[in-house]
Amino acid sequence: MSIQLSMWNVHTWCTLHNIEHFYSIEEDVNVFSGIRVQSETIYPEYAVLSDEPGNSQYRSVLSYGRDRIYFLQDTARSILKTLNGMIASYNKYHRRVVQICIRREPLASLLEAGNPLMTFPVLILCRGKILAASGTAGGRTGQLIQRFLSGSIEEFTVLADQAEHAEATEDDNELPSLIPSPFSPNGSFIIDHLEVRNSLFWIIASDGDRQLVYGDIFHIKMLREALIEYLTLSNCAPPEMDAGPAQSPCKSSARYFSVFRIESAAGKPTLLTECIFREIQKRRPEDRVDFAGSGLTLISGAASEDDLPDCTFFASFLPKGHYYIGESWRYPDLSNLPVMVKQACRSSAAARQKSVPFVSIEDISAPLIRSELYKAPEVSAYIHPLIRHLDDLDRSENGSFPYLKTLAAFLSHGGNYYATARELSINRNTLVNRISRIEDLSGYSLQDPDLCEALHLSLLIYTGRLESI
Repeated sequence: MSIQLSMWNVHTWCTLHNIEHFYSIEEDVNVFSGIRVQSETIYPEYAVLSDEPGNSQYRSVLSYGRDRIYFLQDTARSILKTLNGMIASYNKYHRRVVQICIRREPLASLLEAGNPLMTFPVLILCRGKILAASGTAGGRTGQLIQRFLSGSIEEFTVLADQAEHAEATEDDNELPSLIPSPFSPNGSFIIDHLEVRNSLFWIIASDGDRQLVYGDIFHIKMLREALIEYLTLSNCAPPEMDAGPAQSPCKSSARYFSVFRIESAAGKPTLLTECIFREIQKRRPEDRVDFAGSGLTLISGAASEDDLPDCTFFASFLPKGHYYIGESWRYPDLSNLPVMVKQACRSSAAARQKSVPFVSIEDISAPLIRSELYKAPEVSAYIHPLIRHLDDLDRSENGSFPYLKTLAAFLSHGGNYYATARELSINRNTLVNRISRIEDLSGYSLQDPDLCEALHLSLLIYTGRLESI
C-alpha cells in the first residue's frame, strides 16, 4: 500500500481538528502523495500550500489541480505543521497495516489501526456475519450493529436500490458508494464490497444522522485495500471465518429434499442478499443456505413434500422483482446433490429469461429432456428425410405455404380430409391441393400407410426438437 490523499481527506482532518477553512473541490477522485510549501520547483504528485497575504478573507491556500482549500486564520507555515501531522498519521496507519498482515493479527486490528482517521462506525461483514466492528465512535458502533441485525427486508431493499442507482450514475472511479440512509432522514451510508477467494466481504460505514462525505469514502477505500492485502497475504481464511466441524445439509428426519437457487436480478452481489440470507436462516433453521455468486443456494429437507418451500414461501418475504428462483426435482435423499444444484441453476436461468419470479425444473423438464434426447444420433436416424425437406421449404418461403403444419394435421387425423381441413380452417378442396403439392414435391404417396406411420413418428420427434429450441 502506498499513501494516497485527497483534498477531501484534508477537509475532513481540518474539520475534526477545528481548523477554520472553506473549500472548493471539483475533482472527487484526485489523489496526491504529499504536500509542499510553494516553491519554484513543481511536483506533479504533490499538493501545494502557499500564503495569500493580500487577501483579507483567508491567509493561506492548499491547491491541487483545480481544487482549493482556504485557511482563514493560519499561514502556510503554521498550517503545514498540522497537515504534516495528518500525513504522519496516514503513514503510521499504513505501517501498522503491514504489521497486522505479516503477524496475522485479528481482523478487528485493521479497524483499530484506523481509529484516529475513521471516527465513524465501520463494520466488516461476510456470509451474514459481522467479522469486525470499529471500537471508536462511542455507542454509535453498537447502534450500527443493531441496525444491521434488526433491519427489515424492506429497509435493505431501499438501501440496495439506492446503492445500485449510485453505481449506475457515478463514473467508473472504483470508489465505494455513498448513498442516503433509509433509516434516518439526514444520515448516509458508505457501502463497499470485495471478493477474495470466492468469499464476498462487505464494508459498511454510517454515523447515525451525520452526513458522510467524500473524505470518508477515501478512508473506506483505504480500508478496502488493507483488507485485500490482509486476506490475500496467506492462503488460509482469517480466523473469524473458520467453518468449524462439517454440518449436515438438512435435518436427519427429512424424507424429501430439494435445492433452490436464488439469483439477484441485478446480476451482481447486493447487501440485500445478506439480509435475505439471515431471513432464510430464521425461517428454515434446519436447512442449509449458502452464498454462491450473486445469489444464494438453499438445500431444503422436510418430512413431506408439502413442507418443502415453494413459490408462496419465497413470495412472503422476497422483494418483488429483485430475485429469480429456480427449484430442482424433489428427491428422497441427497445422493444426487450435484445434479440437483445444476437443475436449480437451470431453473433460475429460465426464470430470468422469462422474467418470472419462480420456475421449477418440472416446468421446463420436457424441453430439456427433448433437447438432450434428440442429440443422440440413434434418435435422429428415425427422422424421415421428407420432414427436413419440407421444413427447409417452409423456411425458404417464409411460411407462405405451411407444408409441415399441413402434413402434421393430415397425419394426426389419420388421413381424414374433413377433420384436417376443419383444424386448419380451410375448405376440403384447398387441403386436397396442398396434399397433392406435397406429394409432387417429395415423390411420395401419402396413401401408403407404412410411409404415413414413419412420417408421423418423425414429426413427433422433429416437432419436439423445434419446441425445445
